[in-house]
Amino acid sequence: MGGKSNKVLVVKFGGSVLSSPEDYLRASDIVRDLLGEGWRVVVVVSAMKGVTDTLLEITYSPRESAGELLGRIAEMHRKVLAGSLDTPYFEKYYLDLSKLLNELAKTVWAIEVLGEVTPRIRDFIVSFGEKLSALIMSSVLEYRGVKSRWLTGGDAGIVTDESYGEAKPLMPETIYRVRDSLYPLLDSGITPVVTGFIGRSMRGNTTTLGRGGSDYSAALIASALEAVEVRFYTNVEGVLSANPSIFPEASTIKKLAIEEAMELSYLGAKRFHPRTFEPLKNSASIARILSFYNPHGPNTVVHGTCDGDNGVKAIIVDDDIAIVNVEGPTMVGRIGTAAEVMSLAWKAGVNIRAISQPISETVITLVLSRSDGDKLASMVEEELKPRGIVENVEVLNDAAAVAVVGCGLSKPEVQGRILDIVKGVEVYGLLRGLRGSSMTIITKPDTALEVARRIHQEVVMGG
Repeated sequence: MGGKSNKVLVVKFGGSVLSSPEDYLRASDIVRDLLGEGWRVVVVVSAMKGVTDTLLEITYSPRESAGELLGRIAEMHRKVLAGSLDTPYFEKYYLDLSKLLNELAKTVWAIEVLGEVTPRIRDFIVSFGEKLSALIMSSVLEYRGVKSRWLTGGDAGIVTDESYGEAKPLMPETIYRVRDSLYPLLDSGITPVVTGFIGRSMRGNTTTLGRGGSDYSAALIASALEAVEVRFYTNVEGVLSANPSIFPEASTIKKLAIEEAMELSYLGAKRFHPRTFEPLKNSASIARILSFYNPHGPNTVVHGTCDGDNGVKAIIVDDDIAIVNVEGPTMVGRIGTAAEVMSLAWKAGVNIRAISQPISETVITLVLSRSDGDKLASMVEEELKPRGIVENVEVLNDAAAVAVVGCGLSKPEVQGRILDIVKGVEVYGLLRGLRGSSMTIITKPDTALEVARRIHQEVVMGG
């Protein structure tokens, strides 16, 4: 732990709220206010809105397109820097910005000469979005009178394996290095600005944690520093009970248990990295999701476990669902059939979102994204049917999922209320989540919306 008070706060500004000079100035105001309240602040930033997608496009583009895209990125960041700082400060920090942009251009030129992009090089190129954003954020803080220094996630101590594009942090080493890197800065009165999304392998290579990984970075740092809170500033007031464009009555959830927050992130709520809340499972740090534009307004706190929490908090409707039923009495008692089906899914690059099988072993039901249904079914038909392992493969592309999230779903009486609502509805599957904190109903798309409205009104909003 640092030598001074550990009143540490990690604040994360996402790409959805960073796209203009006004945004960076507003973020700096939030940080200055927190420092004025006595917090020791670590800032984590995402790339500016749209920049990561543009950098990825560069790695797949011909030379002429890459040059145009590089120019667009350079101009976007120059404009934001110029609009945020007065002339003397702009000239000082523009040199640093130019160095980063030149390094990016040289790397892109190198891959054009080589004619290929490895996963390691792609991670290095994509990392520039967060680097440019962190440099601007740190520059604006300095301009506003806050001593600051920007660091990459690797500089800050996040150590990962070399699974480029989806790297996994090595936790004991990360905890040690984050403390060793950031506590001395905080003790010196310096506010670190850390790039989210980025780590470094033990061999020193730049890695990325997957799309949305900046949230994960912030939670990792908060846990390692034993911060009081990690705050995620977004474009909405906390986590809502449902999509407000479909459910106008949706409201901000006041509190989520860790299990509930993890289920929501796995289900794609708020576009959190699926592993965002994992570092907080055994941590005293709490997470708070709040509005960048109204930071003192409604917000959602994530803390604690499901123990003693009987609420049902949120509902998500996903109509991008396909079902593949692998059928046949030939599967009964045969060891390894499910493993062979899963192996074919891996070979096809298909993510199985859910799997179930009756105790009779006559059917394996796979739930996946609609675009993957026919692909997987064809592979199973070609590989397993001729060998007599399966008899029939059925694809249902007209399906949807209703996912209900809440610790109360582990209670029989709450389950009964949900089952009463789906009575008389054709259900393709019924699945439970982590520690019973979610329930997913697979049904038809038009039925799914009707069921979701009733559950949201009668169970979520109705208590």
